[in-house]
Amino acid sequence: MLQQLGKYEILRALGQGAMGEVYLAHQAAIGREVAIKTILSTAGRADDMEERFRREAAAAGKLNHPNIVTIYDFDREGELLYLVMEYVQGEDLEDIIAHQSMTPAQFLEVLAQVCDGLGYAHRHGVIHRDIKPSNIRVVRDGKRIQAKVMDFGIARTRDSHMTVTGMVMGTVSYMAPEYIQTSKSSAQGDLWAVGVMLYECLTTRKPFGGDNTTTILFNIVSQAPDPIEPEDAQGISPSVHLILDRALSKDPANRYQTAEEFGKALRACKDPSWKGVIEATVAPSIHGPTTLMRAQAGRAASFPEPSSALTALAPPDPDAPTASAPSPAARERATKPGSHFRYGISGAAALGLVVLVGIGTYLIVGRKSSAPTPVVPTSTAPPAVNVPAIPPSPPVTTPPAMVKSKTTPPVAKITPLPVKPPEETLEQKRDRAIALIETEPARAVPILRELAAAQPGDARIQGHLLAALYRSRDANGFERALDIAKANGLTGTQMMQSAPLFRMVMVDEQIAHKTSNGKDLLSEAVIHKVAAN
Repeated sequence: MLQQLGKYEILRALGQGAMGEVYLAHQAAIGREVAIKTILSTAGRADDMEERFRREAAAAGKLNHPNIVTIYDFDREGELLYLVMEYVQGEDLEDIIAHQSMTPAQFLEVLAQVCDGLGYAHRHGVIHRDIKPSNIRVVRDGKRIQAKVMDFGIARTRDSHMTVTGMVMGTVSYMAPEYIQTSKSSAQGDLWAVGVMLYECLTTRKPFGGDNTTTILFNIVSQAPDPIEPEDAQGISPSVHLILDRALSKDPANRYQTAEEFGKALRACKDPSWKGVIEATVAPSIHGPTTLMRAQAGRAASFPEPSSALTALAPPDPDAPTASAPSPAARERATKPGSHFRYGISGAAALGLVVLVGIGTYLIVGRKSSAPTPVVPTSTAPPAVNVPAIPPSPPVTTPPAMVKSKTTPPVAKITPLPVKPPEETLEQKRDRAIALIETEPARAVPILRELAAAQPGDARIQGHLLAALYRSRDANGFERALDIAKANGLTGTQMMQSAPLFRMVMVDEQIAHKTSNGKDLLSEAVIHKVAAN
């Protein structure tokens, strides 16, 4: 085994990668443990491989997000290229799926965090291209779960054409249909892979199977996955079926258009009572409903009924008893494709009932405030008798509330039931604030202050508050928050270990002091205060 790679001391091997070893190493200069992934440059392609690897390492290295493994360094030693990254303890999502050691709700949270990381990467112009369970690292600390996306850009060290040996092996099950057909990657391909992982998390099987690569590729492009069973969605919203149907649409235009949108739907689905607003926004497939949508017709006994407002819009049941059953001919006209009366039987009956009630009410109320209705004589009635004309009585003013329109009967108005958004948990609020630190730190500060006041001993929250204050260029606020954290028994080391962003800002500050580039914010005294235990 290697003993040293550059300035990194190799401690032990962590595993075998697809193209080289992965090691745990120690960086003595700043006293941290790192993971090093090595890639052996092959004869005849060494220059091309190094150029691709270096370009992608630079792209992934600019990403700094709590749900992305941080890239620290890239270098080579002899024929060995190596990438230095954050060392994350925990387990791969692949192992968790195999042992089903999480609940469906926990799986949803993991994938929502994956979407958080992908959304950040996509906004910075980086596409992962190799999203799969073995590239998702999950850390569990009690009830807290944190997911981190690994190996950003590593897939681009391989040729982007599917004709290259080994290109599709191992990741073919997570490739999007449009990538298979065009070989062009996009952010939509990453989101498709998250949809595949969602199906796999709930069922322990991949949505598109096959005995060989050709069969799997054919199924991805042309077949719909089998519907998941009700027991696969225990403890979460039944609308997970609709989320899957949209996420695995063959047409990218019908899927979630951003990772943020997908993540919101996954978190909302953790609530078993969520009705699935997504149902109203699922774009229809050009091939019609997929197997997942068709399968919902047989689940009426297992899942909650739709709201009454939606039920009122549904087509009538031809087998349901009615006061006046339509004739077979009328029923045929009502269900004939293209007919204006396709859904009109129950609607016309309801409207007719409303009109009759309106007319009846008018007759009852109106007769009290107007002259009697003249009687039309019939052929058997006695001859009319001439009666002296009686002057008309003064008109009676009817209150506006009692006036009924003779021409416009009241029409029933159907109002969709309001959908209450799921209440944000403390964990979600914390994650939202952490995601804002890099882009809008001033917005993150008040959220983190509130959480820090509620949990003064939480090193992660306190560390991220300090990071947000630093990014906001608030030196005084930084020092006050540091004093409060110290008073609550937290050390700088604890906060840097728990909050990677805080560790990074302190590294930036130390570099600024050493280079005297005028970008430093903190005094030497404050830096020493952070380091002091």
